[in-house]
Amino acid sequence: MEYRVHRIEVNKSNMQEKLENLLRGLKGELVSITPYVTTFFLFYGSRVEYLLVVEKIS
Repeated sequence: MEYRVHRIEVNKSNMQEKLENLLRGLKGELVSITPYVTTFFLFYGSRVEYLLVVEKIS
């Protein structure tokens, strides 16, 4: 089995659109979506920097 990992740079305004476009273009099976979240100001807030999407290729 082979796996491909896609990294999507996102922000609040374009996260849904970019994820939808990537999911439509997948040729294999979706395994997982993992957000990379950063915190700032001593856990006072957080934001998603990018998403890692793992695809299983048959």
